[in-house]
Amino acid sequence: MPAMNIQRFKANTEGRDFVIGDLHGELDQLKKRMTDVRFDLDVDRLFSVGDLIDRGKHSKACFELLNKPWFHAVRGNHDDFMFRWLAEPDHVHKILWMQNGGDAWAEDPVRFFAENPDFRKLAETQILVMPIAIEVELCDGRRVGIVHACCPVKDWLTMESSLCNKRIQEDALWSIRANEIFHPKPVRNIDLTVHGHDMVKAPKRRGNSVYIDTGACLHGRVIQDANIPNPRLSMMQLEHLFEVEEREWSFWVSKLQA
Repeated sequence: MPAMNIQRFKANTEGRDFVIGDLHGELDQLKKRMTDVRFDLDVDRLFSVGDLIDRGKHSKACFELLNKPWFHAVRGNHDDFMFRWLAEPDHVHKILWMQNGGDAWAEDPVRFFAENPDFRKLAETQILVMPIAIEVELCDGRRVGIVHACCPVKDWLTMESSLCNKRIQEDALWSIRANEIFHPKPVRNIDLTVHGHDMVKAPKRRGNSVYIDTGACLHGRVIQDANIPNPRLSMMQLEHLFEVEEREWSFWVSKLQA
């Protein structure tokens, strides 16, 4: 789908910047996290790694956060399901979207969008303006890159031009890297990148990439994923991402030697 490749933000000199993992319609969890950190709507900013919708019943309200001046998100693969259906509402796209969590809130997309014209207008606008990558400057000069699944390039300086390539876009939305044995080398010319998409037990760092999808969409389910014993929405201040534990070679060496 057509999209803005990258959106850049200057340092927030008046408040704090936070980032959340995959939201998936879990508005109540987000409200609790914001309350916990005493989020200030006037000066703080909240960035999202994408997947605002699907699997959760409050998906519509979560996507509508894009109307708020303090909320910014990159495109996730689930957001892209909706965009693809809006652009080409054929049977195949509907089945694929519904099977991947769309049925939790928009079981009949034709009827849903007919009854919610303002939401349809918002979604169609976001097809063009929701970026695939966000770059945020910190007050100390460090920079954090936000992409849904992974950083699909070796050098951040090539990100904007590389995202014109459809395959690179797909990598940014779909690649699974958080739990790979051999993770790519650190991305050059960016201090840290942060991602969701691939669920982890707790936020973890691989090279200079941090993964923070801790399974908000599994929270409260009767049947839980054994690999995610404490599903929840992670919300972290950007500066604190640099404190996340490195889990690269030492972790996998110990596993292989066990």
